[in-house]
Amino acid sequence: FDASAAVLALADQEAYRGRLEPSAAQIRQLMAGIELRHGQVGRARPLLAKALEQEPTVWGYTMLGTIERQVGNAARAALQTGLEAEVDGDDLVYGALWLMLLEADLGQTPDGKVDRILGEHLQGDGWTTQLARWARGELEDAALTAAARTYSQKTEASFYVSMRARIAGRAGADSMLDQVAS
Repeated sequence: FDASAAVLALADQEAYRGRLEPSAAQIRQLMAGIELRHGQVGRARPLLAKALEQEPTVWGYTMLGTIERQVGNAARAALQTGLEAEVDGDDLVYGALWLMLLEADLGQTPDGKVDRILGEHLQGDGWTTQLARWARGELEDAALTAAARTYSQKTEASFYVSMRARIAGRAGADSMLDQVAS
């Protein structure tokens, strides 16, 4: 589908809107469907988002909702598998953090798993304890950043604080993420 980018860019121009059959949005929806059938959720989502931006349809929103539910359900299932396998508590905290951010980003109602895992890892003074406290709102962003001692901890703190800020729609969050990546 990479080769279609130039054609879609041309079809997106104002001069061609409403004059092509199928439209660029319909082509993107078809491409998104094919990507999904091949398990490529990450490639399907932006195609579908652009199609919905151009031509909102019930089918498109239904497809997008299905994608978002699948992603959230897969993350919950992975965390549940970790619980059942009795993986290390630090790994569970990281999994819970990612699920917490994903649920917030997708606007999904938490199922309680994240809160339970984080609640079980509040004792001690290790790094994942600090992360669990922060995720539960017991530490402010600045306190998490101050608790970070190593380079990797400082990077993690910056990343998690930036992600929460982006999900909350705070101004400057994208530039904060750019700084983490550089």
